[in-house]
Amino acid sequence: MLNLPKKVRLLLTSTLFNDITGVRKALRLKVDINSSGPDLVTPIHLAAEKGYTEMAEFLVTVEGIDLNLR
Repeated sequence: MLNLPKKVRLLLTSTLFNDITGVRKALRLKVDINSSGPDLVTPIHLAAEKGYTEMAEFLVTVEGIDLNLR
């Protein structure tokens, strides 16, 4: 994850730690909500995998999210 752009790292790390404030900050930096890490996991997949219901509910409201990415 160290080789990712800073705003993508912020998005994924914030999602991993269930930090909606951090995700909002990344979105203000115009990060692509469908960005993925080296394992190809997107924020919505990560939130679902971790059982972060509130995070997942927030992420699905973000304009441009693709719920069908795999």
